[in-house]
Amino acid sequence: MNWLKLYKEYWQEGSIVMRLLILHTVAYLLIGLTSWVCTLITPLRWWDLGLSLSFYPEWDKVLYHPWSLVTYALPHLNFFHFFGNMCLIYALLPVMAYRLGTRRFLWTYIGGIVAGAMTYLLGYQLLGTQTIPPLSLQGASAAILSVCAAAVMIDRKIFSSFTLRFTGNRVPPIPLWVFLFLVFLSAGRGNLGGHLAHLGGLLFGITCGLYYRKQAKRPASIFTSDREELLRKTRHSSFSSLSPEERRRLMKNLPKDKN
Repeated sequence: MNWLKLYKEYWQEGSIVMRLLILHTVAYLLIGLTSWVCTLITPLRWWDLGLSLSFYPEWDKVLYHPWSLVTYALPHLNFFHFFGNMCLIYALLPVMAYRLGTRRFLWTYIGGIVAGAMTYLLGYQLLGTQTIPPLSLQGASAAILSVCAAAVMIDRKIFSSFTLRFTGNRVPPIPLWVFLFLVFLSAGRGNLGGHLAHLGGLLFGITCGLYYRKQAKRPASIFTSDREELLRKTRHSSFSSLSPEERRRLMKNLPKDKN
C-alpha cells in the first residue's frame, strides 16, 4: 500500500470534508487504541483517554483543560455515536461546504464546536447541578448543526435539490428537516447538556449565516468569494494543489469569454 499516494490523494488534494472525516476517524482510532494499551499496562483500572479531551461544565475543569472547548468534538460516546456523525458529515456537509466556501465552512464548524461548549457551560452555571448534571460532552453534532444552519440561512432552498451521496437519489426537503430535528434531539432525555450544546451550535450557525447573507450584496457574491479564495490558493501554491472538487468549482465560477 502506497501511503504517500493515499496521503496526497485523500488529504493533500482532498476536500475540507474529506479532511474532517480523516481527522475524526484517526482521532477516534488513536483514542481507542491508546486507551486499550494503557489498560493492558495497568489492568487494575479501565483507561478512557477520551475523557481527557471531553468537555465538562465546571469552571475548575474548564480552566485546567481549556483545550476541551474544541477537543471534545474528537471523542465519541461509542461506535454508533461516531459512525452516525461521520455519516452526517459525509452525506450533508459537502453541499454545505460548497455553498459556504472552504474558509467560512471551517470557521463555522470550529465556531459551532466552541459555541456548543459555551452554551453548555452557561446553562450549567445558571441552572445548577440539580437541573443539568455535569456529564462529559463528546461528539461533533454541534458543529454539524452549525454548518447546516449557516448554509440554510444563506440559501433556504438548499435542501430542495439535495441528493443522497450514498445512492444519488433526490431527497425531498421535508424528510431532511425532520431528520435534522431528530439529530438536534439525539442527545437523549437525560442529557440536557447535550441538548444545550446542540442549541449553541445551531444558534451560532444561524448567526453566521445571517452575517454571511448580509455581507453578500448579491447572490453571486458567495460564489465570487469562493472563486477568489481558490485563486488565492492557486497563486500561493499551484493549480495542482487544488483538489478535483476545488478545480471543478474554480472552472465553473470563472468568467466566460463572450467572444
